[in-house]
Amino acid sequence: MQMNNIAPAIAAALTLSALTLSGPATAAGENVIVYGQANVSYDMISTGTTTGLGSSSGISSSRVSSNSSRIGLKGSNQLGKGWSAVWQAEASVATDTGAAGVAPASVSTSTTTQVPPVFPATTTTYATVTTTTTGTPQIFDRDTYLGIYNEDYGTLLAGRHDTPYKMSTRRLDVFADGIADNRSLMGTTMFGGAGGVVIQTFDVRMSDMIAYISPNFRSFSIALGYSNLAEGNMNMNQANASALSLAVMYEKDPVYATFAYEVYTTTPPKDPATAVKAAKLGLGYKLGIFDLGFAY
Repeated sequence: MQMNNIAPAIAAALTLSALTLSGPATAAGENVIVYGQANVSYDMISTGTTTGLGSSSGISSSRVSSNSSRIGLKGSNQLGKGWSAVWQAEASVATDTGAAGVAPASVSTSTTTQVPPVFPATTTTYATVTTTTTGTPQIFDRDTYLGIYNEDYGTLLAGRHDTPYKMSTRRLDVFADGIADNRSLMGTTMFGGAGGVVIQTFDVRMSDMIAYISPNFRSFSIALGYSNLAEGNMNMNQANASALSLAVMYEKDPVYATFAYEVYTTTPPKDPATAVKAAKLGLGYKLGIFDLGFAY
């Protein structure tokens, strides 16, 4: 388990509207569903004052926020003998700004090259070369995949999807997708590289994933996910990196329990592999009209 250094904060959110649309898109076919969610809140925030190195006074402000608003398409096709092909394409929609999807992060690298002195100078000069790499914008930035499904054997999918680690405790967060989402407090981020750049995160969805989600068997189910994080490698001088995620879930009213584990493994050329790991326990209990949840 990781914990971030988080400034003291007080937050209040007033939900103005929440709308879920779902229905068959007959123009595209009876097995295609168009769905979406518009979730808007008005947030009043006081960030408090940070402490330690680089401390600064906080601010009080208000804003309109879009909380995981989305639109998507999904469908299935019968393959026979109980098997179906399933697919989904889902995009974020910023209902506060109108933006769609997410823009790729820009990655900058700086190289300092020593230049020989020019006679009669007595000092050595240096030249710095900065390279910026920008990827392709993600329009369908949420769960987007193709897979096969069988009621007796489960679902196998390939694409972009929530990790089993993330899936395991999402149902336990009564403030999910808003400013008080528990992922703001739990170990979602691992920092590294120059300037504290985020290089690995937990409780997220991941691209290039192969995932298996089992059916419920005697109240138990499992989910497994694997992603090659270095599929763009071209030669042996580049580090290999991968992620493996596992969740075991038990559900029998009124109890829900889960254990999840995730590991990122990086193997630099000619160096031993290093791993960053996270483990999580979740418990839920339905008590009449109340849902109680615990996650550690």
